[in-house]
Amino acid sequence: MQPAHPQPSLDRGQLAKLFQLTGVWLLVFLALFFLSTALLYFLRVTIGPASFLPALLLSMPAGWLLARRSRLERRAVIAAAVGLGLFALAAVLVSGAVFDISWDGMDYHQRSIYRLAEGFNPVYEIAGPIDKYYNVWFNHYVKGPWYFGAALYRLTGSIESGKAINWLMLAAAACLSLAFFLRQPWLGGWQAALIGLMLAANPVALSQIFSYYIDGLVASALLITVLALALYRESEPLSGALGLSAAMVIGLNIKFTASAYMAVFVGLGWLYLLWRARSRAFALRLTAVLAAGGLLGLLLAGYSPYVTNTLRHGNPLYPLLGGEEYNQAYIIQQQAPPDFLNRGQAEKLALSLFARAGNEVIPGSLQLKAPFAVQRDDLIAFFNVDVRYSGFGPWFSGALLLAGLVLIAGAGEDRRRAALALGCMALAAGSTFINSENWWARYAPQIWWVPVIALALGLSLKARPVRLLAALLAAALALNLGMVAGPITYYNLRSTREIAAHLETLADSPEPVLFSAGPFAGWVYRLERYGVPYQLVTEAELPCPQHLPLAAYSPAQCP
Repeated sequence: MQPAHPQPSLDRGQLAKLFQLTGVWLLVFLALFFLSTALLYFLRVTIGPASFLPALLLSMPAGWLLARRSRLERRAVIAAAVGLGLFALAAVLVSGAVFDISWDGMDYHQRSIYRLAEGFNPVYEIAGPIDKYYNVWFNHYVKGPWYFGAALYRLTGSIESGKAINWLMLAAAACLSLAFFLRQPWLGGWQAALIGLMLAANPVALSQIFSYYIDGLVASALLITVLALALYRESEPLSGALGLSAAMVIGLNIKFTASAYMAVFVGLGWLYLLWRARSRAFALRLTAVLAAGGLLGLLLAGYSPYVTNTLRHGNPLYPLLGGEEYNQAYIIQQQAPPDFLNRGQAEKLALSLFARAGNEVIPGSLQLKAPFAVQRDDLIAFFNVDVRYSGFGPWFSGALLLAGLVLIAGAGEDRRRAALALGCMALAAGSTFINSENWWARYAPQIWWVPVIALALGLSLKARPVRLLAALLAAALALNLGMVAGPITYYNLRSTREIAAHLETLADSPEPVLFSAGPFAGWVYRLERYGVPYQLVTEAELPCPQHLPLAAYSPAQCP
């Protein structure tokens, strides 16, 4: 009897196809969920435990068709499908187990999710009375992540579980990034994997992974959209079309700033691909895909708020446009020292990038530091999800300097490739200037791409000095990511453990606990989840107020 021959392992090309299949499949599911949820709202069906079912049923045949056209081995496709399912399950479980301890997460994000889960229909209803905080945001902001959070809340009973979308978008970004760089012949396999993973591991996304903040989703969505454009020309037509249109639907329904940035990247990408178009049919197909994704994202999935804002206030981006008084009072004012906010846009960005990590808003609180210098306070700052100064990490300023050296050294070996890298870096950084507050990392997450592009240049060249600088840059970026992800993970896990222990103790109370949650609705949902008998009062009504030393933004109670 002849010995069985071992099955051949996947080569780089097949591995790239498998990552692209996985990423596109995940994007299709999320886009179908956004679309089906909005469509059901039109039919007066609100979010419930089965809200994921339409997207799941529709994405399965789509994934099967994508797999068939990819010509991958069946075993590889099955392994990818099982892995994706297990990852999604783990994301839901981890998200449900770790408390969101962020200000906005416990405040208006969880309020909005709870309202949608309780049956509010944003297509036909408007929250009132209109106050200048909660209802303005709920009525007029994009709602994709809230739809996802409300559906998982109804399915699992845990309002925390909806944060799983952060993990899913991060995974989709990583898959498409690996698919793109594995296709590049000028990179070795490990180099492609390093760059692909590092590009997806945006510090903004990592710092918000346990919260309902949505800037990390913006970071992933922008990268996904750019990669979907980059992959479109070389992809199997169905995979390219579904990936790009799904990226459009999702990106338009996360945050208004994402929509603005996407307009820049999609517009420029469309013009570039038209210029490089092989035929008129390709140009028409690309235009149709972008138009379909845009229209579905704006008019169906994004009916609330894009269409409702237009009908009620004359523009789709209200209150960012047409609500200047509200913007100044609730978005920008008191978010940084006045002496800092009064500086020019480029100066604020430079100061923020080369400052000590911090969140202080009192005058004179911003302090510059030497690149690669790090103190204990720089790490503690990343207990927060929205670090204002040096928000990309304590070593990011040093990484930028190394990136500049890589670019200069690389130009000596391959001027054309260095010029291409410089153009991509300039586009990534320059695109942020459509946002007047691009000094704040969470408002300009694509700045992270700048040193990673330089890293890709350095690893693609052969000269030893360039490779040495690239190795130093890779080490600096990796350590910088550790200094962001480590503190936020430690702080969230520690706080979750302490909060859970306290709530379990309160659950045994024979009398209702007087509780002042302030603006943080998330604490109320935790009291109900743990079966704590409570009575909500204002802090002034507490006879013996004690602020709980459990986490930032802890409530007060009277034992």
